[in-house]
Amino acid sequence: MSQESLDFAGRGFKPVTQWFIYSMLAFLLLIADVRFEWGNRIRSSMLRWVSPIQTSVSLPTGTFKQLRWFWTRQDVLVKQNQELIKQQAFSQARIQENQALIAENQELKNLLDLKNAHAKVVAAAEVVSMGSDPFSIRVTLNKGTDDGVQTGQAVVDADGLIGQITSVNSHQSLMTPVNHQKFVLPVKVERTGFRTLIYGETTHLSLRYVPTDADLRLGDVLITSGIDDNYPAGIPVARVVHLETADDLPYYRVQVVTLGHPDSARYVLVLPQTNPQSFRQPENAETTSQSKSKSKGKS
Repeated sequence: MSQESLDFAGRGFKPVTQWFIYSMLAFLLLIADVRFEWGNRIRSSMLRWVSPIQTSVSLPTGTFKQLRWFWTRQDVLVKQNQELIKQQAFSQARIQENQALIAENQELKNLLDLKNAHAKVVAAAEVVSMGSDPFSIRVTLNKGTDDGVQTGQAVVDADGLIGQITSVNSHQSLMTPVNHQKFVLPVKVERTGFRTLIYGETTHLSLRYVPTDADLRLGDVLITSGIDDNYPAGIPVARVVHLETADDLPYYRVQVVTLGHPDSARYVLVLPQTNPQSFRQPENAETTSQSKSKSKGKS
């Protein structure tokens, strides 16, 4: 069928006739496509040639969209990361705050148990200041004479003795901690009853002149002996953590650690003296030795 044979207009066909002829041709093509799948073959052949052209044409637009999505997504991720960092810092602060509250509640609970364990307690106090001189530590408590606090009274936390009241006014009092360099405390070994003196060394405690024939072991707990009337007997003070003998001396070299926490306790109990008249300021071993020598010289 040539192009001239389909020139219906040149032959003078009416528009209705032309429409009918084209409709019949379309119907025949539709039947042929359904029956013989000519359309699919033609479309497949055309797509094989058209698809690379479509890809080439759409490549710049697709690349631009990908780049725009990437940078937009990058900005979103940066903002989300910054927000997450802020949330993490806030959460970490809340966790630390909660941990501090948990520790404080546990300390208060232990102190309450200790208060119930002691028959007599003068006052429960809070540490409000640690002083400004690291070599002469004085801890300030928020209880004074109005609360029954007096000089010479023992101060304990939930784990043991931490100091002694050495100065007091109506609303506050000063506590000298057990590790103060002038602190001397009569103690005894809880296991055997062996009595000795414990000395403050600013950063720790020490035992001096403990004879090697004394029954002393690692882990022994030292408690107040009660013989000086300033401290009630039986308060835990320290634990032996190192013990050795020197070849040239008949004494042990002893290291002990405090059971209480004079440097970190926040809530404490003030205990009454056995004999309030016997109080004297903590003094170091040298002062004690000098006073004993003077008394012997006078005698």
